Amino acid sequence: MSRLFLTGDVHGNPAPRFAANIFEEGNYLTPEDMVIVLGDFGLYWSPTSSSHYKAEHSNRMWLNNKRWRTYFIDGNHEGFPVLNEMMKLEWDTLVCNYVMVDTEFPKIRRLLRGYEYVLNGYTTLAIGGAASWDKESRVEHISWWKEELLSHEEEERVLSSCKHYDLVLTHTPPTNIKLKNLYGVTRDECPVAKFFQFLVDEKKLTFDKWFYGHMHRNSIIDSYYGLYENVVEIL
Repeated sequence: MSRLFLTGDVHGNPAPRFAANIFEEGNYLTPEDMVIVLGDFGLYWSPTSSSHYKAEHSNRMWLNNKRWRTYFIDGNHEGFPVLNEMMKLEWDTLVCNYVMVDTEFPKIRRLLRGYEYVLNGYTTLAIGGAASWDKESRVEHISWWKEELLSHEEEERVLSSCKHYDLVLTHTPPTNIKLKNLYGVTRDECPVAKFFQFLVDEKKLTFDKWFYGHMHRNSIIDSYYGLYENVVEIL
């Protein structure tokens, strides 16, 4: 059976997380093993005409040359036009569903919003997306895109997929968990987190464990697991 690892945001710089002397387990993995980044992957941001493209391309090549397959869900800090342009839809027998695959670096794959996957035997619901806290300091179509939020179609897909899962993988947690992570913040404007809280409150979605990134903090609150720099194996 394959091995499954989860980690938090890498923001376009995978080397500090997955270098051979840091992620030592990676030295023994195979292409059947999976490492999943829980949003803010950030390796697809700049168009080919940008001065930053060469560095991003080099980082994708570096990650694709690792022994395992890297999967990710999208976060809020993603270059959605570039992401959609450079990836194609493909059936993935390892996860028993469709994923988006990099046409140049096929070991880098995106789990789609609202779809069920079977990861190392675990029934899993993947839901990317979140609202940017720093939206006001960003420029639409350059450093911020409205696609960071769930569309109506994506929300409907999530609702139609709701049941009990072994694992739920998201970028942001539900509102109540997010606020506990923020220590003293009393409100949350993220509609994605609010939507998740609705699913939980109405018991439309039940689960054994929920893993998320976004908060840049490693934490455990009830059955919710926040990951940042840790790379955790799901056994």
